[in-house]
Amino acid sequence: AFMRSARYAELSRRLPRNAERARLVEGLIEATGVLELVEVSDVFPCTEGELAVFHTREYVKALKKPPGDREVLEELGLVDDCPVFEGVHELAALEAGGSLQASDLLAYGDCDTAIWWGGGRHHAMSDRASGYCYVNDCNLAILRLLKTFDRVMYIDIDVHHCDGVQDAFAVTDRVLTLSFHHHSLL
Repeated sequence: AFMRSARYAELSRRLPRNAERARLVEGLIEATGVLELVEVSDVFPCTEGELAVFHTREYVKALKKPPGDREVLEELGLVDDCPVFEGVHELAALEAGGSLQASDLLAYGDCDTAIWWGGGRHHAMSDRASGYCYVNDCNLAILRLLKTFDRVMYIDIDVHHCDGVQDAFAVTDRVLTLSFHHHSLL
């Protein structure tokens, strides 16, 4: 299955980096003709309750109605690489929604492979944004998969280490985190 969202592509243009990535990746995939060979699913935003499965309610609330105080924004990680902008909550809900929908397709056996290019936000912590990641859709997807499967192996291939995922599951034997990254931990 291939997950897509025109609204996500539109909102992601407001991000500080890689503003055109969603549009370019989807355009490239469409140009190859591969979408004719797979089930295409529209992504829907997840609910605040679904975000709160991993993220604190205070943080989810702050994404929806960001505080005006710069110091509070800094504590929440909503500055610099994760700035607040009009639609940030909707963007985060779509990022997580796509990953949760993909997880459900896999868990229910509706497909063997589910791809959502808007996901993979592996740096966000439960109570703050980090590293261009407003929410940690990876953790939300893993938690959803653990409702069906005894164990989950999370393989992360990225320039940076998946600190938000590793930290979240460091004390459980139900999640194995493998990270292949360009930069060292130090």
